Amino acid sequence: MKHLILADDHNLFGAAVSLLLSQLDSEIEVTVANSVPHVLDLFDAGAHADLILLDYDMPIVDGVAGMDMIWERNPDQSIAIISGIAPPHTVKFAIEKGAKGWLQKNLQKEQLLHAIRMMASGAVYVPVEVLKAIDQIEERWGALTQAENGVVQLVAEGYSDKEVANHLSITPKTVQMLTCPPRLPHS
Repeated sequence: MKHLILADDHNLFGAAVSLLLSQLDSEIEVTVANSVPHVLDLFDAGAHADLILLDYDMPIVDGVAGMDMIWERNPDQSIAIISGIAPPHTVKFAIEKGAKGWLQKNLQKEQLLHAIRMMASGAVYVPVEVLKAIDQIEERWGALTQAENGVVQLVAEGYSDKEVANHLSITPKTVQMLTCPPRLPHS
């Protein structure tokens, strides 16, 4: 791996990761961007990357949505998400969309370098504890009906109750009943 683009809206974090990686492996060049539009500007200016790390939670465009924007211009680009959080359903969704991995910002430096090398070579990296959480959720989701799974999937993808209802030919009230726990009456 030669070149990495790190997109994170926290400039100090980007600079620190860049410095850390250059100390761990002098062959890695890191370009820091502060947003997905900044990454696209870099590509317009002729930049290339073996791997792009996108912060999950950025203003303007988050990392998961940013993957699609980047793939519109460069369909073969390897992209991974880096974040301080790892919601299992979101991690699974990102990996299924084609992300090469999900890095947590609390990784040890050796783990970070290993994960970056893995993803740059084409492998997928997801921390073991996140994989376990995904398995637990899937076990619970396995008890849902096909219709309930359809609602959950569309809601996880960001569709509104009305859009889910229209897509599945059900009422918005049915969507709300399936996605919101019932409220207990006040005593």
